[in-house]
Amino acid sequence: MPVEYGARYISTQVAGQVICGGLIFLLFKEKKDLLLKYPLWGISIFWIAVLTLSFAFSVARLASLEELMRNVMYISLPMIIYSWCDTKNRIKLLSYTVLFAGTIVSLIGIISFLINYSQTLIFEPAYAPLSRSNDLGAFMLLTFSLALANFLYEEESPLEKAFYALVSILSFITIVLTFSRGIWLSCLISLILIFILGRKILRKNLIYIGIVAILCIIPVIMNWEDIVHRFFSLQNIFSTAENSIEWRKSLLRGSFRIFLDHPVIGTGLNTFPFVYSLYQERAGYFSINPHNYYLQLLTETGVVGFTTFIVLA
Repeated sequence: MPVEYGARYISTQVAGQVICGGLIFLLFKEKKDLLLKYPLWGISIFWIAVLTLSFAFSVARLASLEELMRNVMYISLPMIIYSWCDTKNRIKLLSYTVLFAGTIVSLIGIISFLINYSQTLIFEPAYAPLSRSNDLGAFMLLTFSLALANFLYEEESPLEKAFYALVSILSFITIVLTFSRGIWLSCLISLILIFILGRKILRKNLIYIGIVAILCIIPVIMNWEDIVHRFFSLQNIFSTAENSIEWRKSLLRGSFRIFLDHPVIGTGLNTFPFVYSLYQERAGYFSINPHNYYLQLLTETGVVGFTTFIVLA
C-alpha cells in the first residue's frame, strides 16, 4: 500500500474545504438567523462527532483525517445551499448551474469517446473528463435524473423545456457509453420511479417524451450487440468464475468479516485498503473500497456510524 494513499486528493480537497469554510463564515455573518434555522444541525453535529470518534480509534489516522475533513466539507455544502437558496429564482439558478456543468462534462465524454473510436475502431467505455467510467456515469445519472424531472414536472417555456430535453439526451447517451452496469441499473430504477410518480404528467408530454426517447436510443441501436452482451453479463452474479462480479462478491464477503470483527465503531474512516488485505480471499482480489458505500460505512464506522448516516440521509 503506497505511503501517500492518505493524501491522494489533498490539493483539491483543501481548496474545497477553504471555499466551504469561507462561505460558511460569510453566511454566518450575513445570514446568521437563516443558517441557524437549518433543520439538520443536530444530526449533522452528531455525525461529525461519530466520525471524530472513528478517527480517534483508527488504524490509519492520516487516511482517516483526510476522510474526516472531506465529510466536514460535505456536511457544509447542504448548509450553504439551504441558506443561499431562499428564493425560487436561486433554486432555479442552482439547478441550471448543475445541468450546465453536466452538459459540458457530457459533451467532453461523448467527443472523447468518438475520437478514441475513430482511432481504434473499438468501443471503449467513456470516462473523460473524469478518471473512471463509473465516476462519469454517476455524475451523468445525477444530471439525467434532474433534467428529466424538470422536463416532466416543471411548467416552463418551450425554450427551457428544450434545454432540459437536451441535457436528458446527452446525459443518457453518456451513461450508455460508460458501459457501467451499475449505472445502467440505477438509471433504469430512476426512470421507473420518475414515470410511476408522474403517470398523469406523462400524458401531457407524450410528444416531447417520444422525441427524447428516440434520440436517446440511437447510441443503443448503434452498439446494440456490445450493450446487450454487457448487460446480460450480470447473470454471472451466480457464477464462481474469475470475473469482475466474483471479485466484487469477494470484496463484499471480506468487508462483512471486517465488520463482524469491528462491529461498534469500525476500523476507522478511509481505512478499508489498509485492513482488507488481512481478509482478502484470493491474490489479485484487492480494492481500495468494497464497491458498496453502505458496507464500507459498516466496516469503517461500525453500527454507530452506519445508523447515524442512515438517519442523516
